[in-house]
Amino acid sequence: MELKMQRNAIKLIRQIVDYRNLTTPIIPYRPQKAEFNPQIPLAQPFPRSTPEAQGISSERILDFLSDLENDKSLDMHSLMILRNGHVIAECSFGSYRLDVWRATHSLCKSITGLAIGFLIDEGRLSLDDRVVKIFGGRGGPLTPITKKGITVGHLLSMTSGIAFNEAGSVTDEDWVDSILTSSLKYEPGREFYYNSMNSYLLSAIVRQITGKGLVEYLSPRLFEPLGITGIHWETCPKGIEKGGWGLYIRPEDAAKIGQLLLQGGRWNGKQLISESWVINSTTPKVTTPEDIGDFDYGYHIWTGRKQRSFLLNGMFGQNIIGFPVTGILIVSNGGNSELFQQSSYFAYLKKYFGMEYKPPAILPENKVAHKKLAKKIKELSLNSSQSPRLFSLSPSLPRQCSLLSGSSYAIDSENCKAGLFPLVLQALQNNYSSAINRISFSLEKGVFYVTIEEEDARHILPVGFSKPEYTTLDMHGEPYITGIHGYFSTDEDENLVLRVRISFIETSSSRFLKFVFSGDELMLKFSETPGRRFVRTYLDTLEKELASKRLLETILSIVDNDYLDYKIERAFEPVLNGKLEPKGS
Repeated sequence: MELKMQRNAIKLIRQIVDYRNLTTPIIPYRPQKAEFNPQIPLAQPFPRSTPEAQGISSERILDFLSDLENDKSLDMHSLMILRNGHVIAECSFGSYRLDVWRATHSLCKSITGLAIGFLIDEGRLSLDDRVVKIFGGRGGPLTPITKKGITVGHLLSMTSGIAFNEAGSVTDEDWVDSILTSSLKYEPGREFYYNSMNSYLLSAIVRQITGKGLVEYLSPRLFEPLGITGIHWETCPKGIEKGGWGLYIRPEDAAKIGQLLLQGGRWNGKQLISESWVINSTTPKVTTPEDIGDFDYGYHIWTGRKQRSFLLNGMFGQNIIGFPVTGILIVSNGGNSELFQQSSYFAYLKKYFGMEYKPPAILPENKVAHKKLAKKIKELSLNSSQSPRLFSLSPSLPRQCSLLSGSSYAIDSENCKAGLFPLVLQALQNNYSSAINRISFSLEKGVFYVTIEEEDARHILPVGFSKPEYTTLDMHGEPYITGIHGYFSTDEDENLVLRVRISFIETSSSRFLKFVFSGDELMLKFSETPGRRFVRTYLDTLEKELASKRLLETILSIVDNDYLDYKIERAFEPVLNGKLEPKGS
């Protein structure tokens, strides 16, 4: 089974890095993402406080934010800092917003782990229960023999040894049977092997035992008591929540999960989940490779290797980290090129909130420092009219908008086919774009628009210059809120240049467009974040999975690493060329 999965995965990757042709999904595409409803109010918001009232200086937080801002290896989207259950600082970066839900990636694994904790508290499941018994009759004839050693505890600690992995989610439709019929990389319990299909199988266990999906089961036990509303959890082709990814939740609601863990499972004076389960799940069960970060692994929660802390972690920078000794909780979202905890963000956490930091219960108010902090928070957000990083010198539109209005360009897609949707999102959602064939510019009622036409879609992008413009783009039935801002400049040849960032603010991805106008010619350069650096890291990981670099190179038709890097660059940073169309055409 895993050979078929690997073959399909490599086939898909080969298509993705082939910039000359469009990608055809291995399994049929179906829309998965729901539309965010801004009318659903945030229930049970945390109380707000000055940092000093909770024993942390505004200067410390200001320095922390400045380090994050100045580190160009990071793409921070939002941040919330709490102490003692009070929000003491919150900010968004660029076009991003704290009032919109976010894709959590693997961070939601910890919530799936809590669902298992509830089942164990209720006496309906145990850590020693065997998967083959729970799914009696599923899989193949050898499943009762080959998978007999896998327990719920192995799934929770990522030590099941299951070979069928994340690649199967876009190459196979029956994930439960595929897991149960695949081989094992290791004997259960022997070794840590991070695999989201462990989490998916836990989600399937919840459905198998209760007859309810994760959201329905957790709603009266977790989400409703915490006032968590307006969430969405994507499902597999069989209708089971993915468990290891696919959850959309607002940052403040995500913070409630972390605060519940900090409080030993208690909320508003009521024990929602047993303190023993919280302790058990946040206690290390297995040592993890040092190259993925400074955290070991408990029961679907990362645990600090060098200090007492717990971490709910999703790739690209989705994090909830709690420090039980100091009562500090930090929630972040980002678009970093990292799979686990390899970015410099964690170095800054250690610098400002690590084990050497022992804040007092309270500090004297410092109005000057707090005012500076508030100013910095305003500056970080492009939504603030006070930001010094404006993309025009006045609220009025740049004069170049009028010069471009009414022009359209026919795009030559013969040798390079690219779509507007970020390529990483295309792969994650199994939602592949068609080729761009026309681009036009217009000015209507004081708003500048870029219209991008693909073979099967038409995307109208309002571009903000002093502030972002927001719109919802329909990507084959999946709605994505985007914040769009840009600025004009010239290149070394004095050609007019328009740079646009399209932030898909519910996700980790952003698309960057650089338009270069030269006479009747248009050159459009794409890039995205997370982008090619992340993909190169993923392919390096895939090499280890295949245990054969030669096999990877053969299937991808790669001669050497330089050529592989070239193909990745052309796929993730394509260049399109266009010709100005006659007026009225």
